Amino acid sequence: VKRKPSSNPAALAIFQEAIAQETDPWTSSMAAQGIGVLLGPDAKQAAQRKLLRREPLEVVARAILEIDSKEMATDVLEALERCRDPRVTRAAIYTLGRLRDERAFPVLVGFLAMPEFRSYAVSALGEFGDLRAIAYLEPFERDDTRLPELDDRGAVITLADIVGPAIRRVRYINSGIPSGTTSAGTVPSPAARVSSVTSRRWLIFVPLALACAEVPWAIAIVLYLLGHPGPAERTAAIARTHSFDLLASVPAVAGLLAGLWLLVVVRLKDRASYAWVLGGCALCLPALYLFGSEFLRNR
Repeated sequence: VKRKPSSNPAALAIFQEAIAQETDPWTSSMAAQGIGVLLGPDAKQAAQRKLLRREPLEVVARAILEIDSKEMATDVLEALERCRDPRVTRAAIYTLGRLRDERAFPVLVGFLAMPEFRSYAVSALGEFGDLRAIAYLEPFERDDTRLPELDDRGAVITLADIVGPAIRRVRYINSGIPSGTTSAGTVPSPAARVSSVTSRRWLIFVPLALACAEVPWAIAIVLYLLGHPGPAERTAAIARTHSFDLLASVPAVAGLLAGLWLLVVVRLKDRASYAWVLGGCALCLPALYLFGSEFLRNR
């Protein structure tokens, strides 16, 4: 169509016929897109409205997924009310989350009470971005109900696995930073910074690993002290351990402070936050060892 404008009249006829008769969901939706290219967005919306009243319902569901104009939120809500079909319902929930029409918010919240659509409603409310959604999502933060979908590595996911990202998405949208971008010279809000921190999930175990490394180190030093009972040997051995005490303690304290910041300030109560706190609490390991080494030295 774009390369050969002379073929537009023939193409338009094909597109209109597909809108009226085509039963393949993808083909009919692409016909609506083609009409939009030829005649503009108003004609595209008119074609999509026709598809919303078509049969089979697979055509309706696909047409809903292709809607990208907030002006058609009313049409999606009407299709949702008219077509009592799970495929149409799932498509409508997804699209209403993207369109962010105020009238859709109570509808999406209502689907949280329906187990078969709850996971779709969680994701849609996250994309909707209304801060009121957090209060409705938080009760499901520890819901370990397994979802039928698998992640890209084939692992089983639970409802709690998607509730945390949905809440973070809501806070990120309301942080004042456009999705996926950060203006030069702009300091990200706490919610925006959390998205960056928790996306690097391997970092959350660094404080815990460094603090726990103190355990075999302490055992080795104790064994050395038992084999070298002289005061001079003890003093030299213990002095060499203090550098490792600092190496383990500093990231452990940082982990504790980061975890408390996530939990108290940002109120991000997910697994990443608790892992940070766990790493910070492991500070007790080097502290106990330090006191123990001093006790042995002074015996």
